[in-house]
Amino acid sequence: MNNMSDLLSLPDIKTIEPPQENETDMMFKVEAVGPPERCPECGFDKLYKHSSRNQLIMDLPIRLKRVGLQLNRRRYKCRECGSTFWERLISVDEKRSMTKRLLKSIQEQSMSKTFVRSRRKRWC
Repeated sequence: MNNMSDLLSLPDIKTIEPPQENETDMMFKVEAVGPPERCPECGFDKLYKHSSRNQLIMDLPIRLKRVGLQLNRRRYKCRECGSTFWERLISVDEKRSMTKRLLKSIQEQSMSKTFVRSRRKRWC
């Protein structure tokens, strides 16, 4: 794991180049640590890369700056059953394009602060 990945502390994501940074934001280019081992449909272990796309994932702030992860997300195809699927990441909430820890932080803040005060935390 490199120093930038240590800064993020996400077990299944690694940085692929230093972050771009300005006064208010940090953007990390990231990818999954490794490919999936098996097809989620049939369990077969012979997969190949089918395509990829960039996806923006928001994360917890670092040094009071908004953090975005530009994820190079890969799609795989199973040689046995032919199903295609996007790599799954345990750190990412798939429905919200944010890390699970950011979602948890927002949920916790929403229980103790008004929406306006929570929004000022600069999550998104």
